[in-house]
Amino acid sequence: MAALVRFSSSDDLSYLSDHLRLADRKELEAHGVPPLPALTMGFQSSLPCYTIENEGSPVAMFGVSPHFEEGMGFIWLLGTDEISKISRQFLRESRDWLEKISSPYTMVCNKVH
Repeated sequence: MAALVRFSSSDDLSYLSDHLRLADRKELEAHGVPPLPALTMGFQSSLPCYTIENEGSPVAMFGVSPHFEEGMGFIWLLGTDEISKISRQFLRESRDWLEKISSPYTMVCNKVH
């Protein structure tokens, strides 16, 4: 069964925050934001916010949060180690999703540690 992308729900937040991959935890730690508040901020500000689900469990959440500067957005994705199980599908479909979620913005960006 292939992974699917669906609209996120608040039920996804605690599961993902408890299962985030180490790289994402370190990234959030570098920015001083714990996993649950980071996911909650993304969920609330990204309209829409999406969850990748595989075998009935969330493996990642992503979206674009509007920037204070008009036309700009912060693109983000936080995931679990389970995303590696769908890596081929993820890579194959990511370009289309990037185009879809970026289309309302003139520019998207993000910063990493």
